[in-house]
Amino acid sequence: MANRISWAPGWSRASFGWARVAAVAVGMLVAITAGCSSDEPKVGNLASGCHINSDCVDPLSCTFGSCHAACKETRDCATGERCVKVGTAGVCQRTDEATCTYTSMCSDPLKCAVDGKCRAACLGDTDCLASQKCASFVCADPDQLDPITMDLEHNNPNGYGAGGDAGEPPADASARPDAASGDTSVASPDASTAPDAMIGTESGACPLGKGTCEGDPTPCTQNVYQVTQCGDCKTTCDGTHGSVSCPAGVCVVASCSMGYGDCDGKPETGCETNLVTDSNNCGACKHACVMTTCKAAAVMTDPSLCDPKPLAATGTIFRNALGGGAMFLTKIPANPPTSFTIVRTPVDGSAPTDFAADSQPPGDLVAVGNDLWYAEGSPAASIFKKPLTSALADAPTLVFTAASRPLYMSLRGTSLYWIAFASGSIVNIEIFARSTNAAQTDAGTRVVTGTGGVYAFGTTADAFYWLGNDGKLYTAPIGGGTGTEVVGSTTTQGGAITVDDTYVYFTQRLSTATDGVFRYKTGGVVESVVYKGAIASVLADATNLYFTVGIVPTDVFKSGKTATAATKIASSFALGLVKQNDATFLYMIGGGGGNDTSYRIVK
Repeated sequence: MANRISWAPGWSRASFGWARVAAVAVGMLVAITAGCSSDEPKVGNLASGCHINSDCVDPLSCTFGSCHAACKETRDCATGERCVKVGTAGVCQRTDEATCTYTSMCSDPLKCAVDGKCRAACLGDTDCLASQKCASFVCADPDQLDPITMDLEHNNPNGYGAGGDAGEPPADASARPDAASGDTSVASPDASTAPDAMIGTESGACPLGKGTCEGDPTPCTQNVYQVTQCGDCKTTCDGTHGSVSCPAGVCVVASCSMGYGDCDGKPETGCETNLVTDSNNCGACKHACVMTTCKAAAVMTDPSLCDPKPLAATGTIFRNALGGGAMFLTKIPANPPTSFTIVRTPVDGSAPTDFAADSQPPGDLVAVGNDLWYAEGSPAASIFKKPLTSALADAPTLVFTAASRPLYMSLRGTSLYWIAFASGSIVNIEIFARSTNAAQTDAGTRVVTGTGGVYAFGTTADAFYWLGNDGKLYTAPIGGGTGTEVVGSTTTQGGAITVDDTYVYFTQRLSTATDGVFRYKTGGVVESVVYKGAIASVLADATNLYFTVGIVPTDVFKSGKTATAATKIASSFALGLVKQNDATFLYMIGGGGGNDTSYRIVK
């Protein structure tokens, strides 16, 4: 490998211009001569020697003097290889090319890094491949970095950025052994500009880790790899509320004291944020309380939580829906209900208004596009619709008349499904299907018959699920059929279910150590998601589950959808149940005793 010149700050390259021209000319002559040897067959194979790209079998490229595979990220490479940036592209670095002690052991322009690997130099993430990070001034895949310090392991004292050879130029030109040889190959520009590579002095540059500060009688005597002088003479790593260090002249936050976090993304400021009281970083960085305050946890070791935002106290709430920036809450005077009022409750906390009312038993309600559909009447029921922004005085439009009152409705695309009691029964159930675009005369088609009563209802992409009044979970194909019990779904009366496209999630409340949330999909088996005591309600979004535990207070938890731990996100409800959600918030109903209140909670 040819020796290289890495330029010290302030050196002029002009004095070496003619030498560089000569070297380039010689290089071009060699390349032309090699390229014109058309009588020789191309070697072409991976790792074969080469001079130009055409020496390699397409799509291999000639890099580091041998044929390499191109890549955009490491997963494009063979097992054990890493994608490294050379110029503007990436190539798969073979395992025999990766390990080093000194930069001279690496293929130009790679650097021997602090972890003893040959890597591309960088000043920031933009100097690396899109999938990589800049750490200790070299590019690395995220899985190679310590998750706390986001730095490489420092096990090579001779590495770039560690005070070793690193390929940096010597302190003055006369000491450069490559200058006399006439070699003018130039290292990556990053090598001469990395902020920890040299600390400038009036006469030249200092060795790694040393600097000359204002007023120093002797140059290059200051240690600039310490928290009081990190990278230069003025930068201090703030360790007021945590543990900080200064490896390679860059502040690193190792850990923060309880109640503090490094939320501004600036390691030199340390753990600057109070996570107990900061409403923009409540309990964790970037966890913002919208229109509420950050409340300290009752248990000192627990993180602070955003106060729930009360929306409206509306009496006894029978059913609910979300749409058009509002919760629609069906208020009833008594249970079983003989009349109702639907209250439109804006989620921004502004005043609620009455939306619809009648002296009929209510059914379920659901937002369909820009309208709210709601059912009323028994045994036959009328399904009406009104625009989501309507006032109480605005007359509704009849959509269709159903044979039985929809107790629960579910919308998937343009298909509306609802579950109702079979005529004259409070045990046998029927499920109906209807397009939202059907004519008013279309009363829907019965697709499923079943038993067990109904306490909750949902649909996945291929199945119906309902929780019976007998405490059992039932299912039937979305195409129709007879309901059957889900084997292994040990639940209880008063449990809860929620669905996504694939799974139904249901609660088990048996006062045992295995109480929690479970899931099931068609053709599968019941799987545990999280164990967390007596769970009263559960709700799914695209990636997480949200559920409530306890009575007074009710705590709200968040977990993943596979077997996982749960994190508390809210507390201090009375009989609170999660009911709806959007991209940012959960919407709950809590209270009881005829004084239910709706709340908004930051996810």
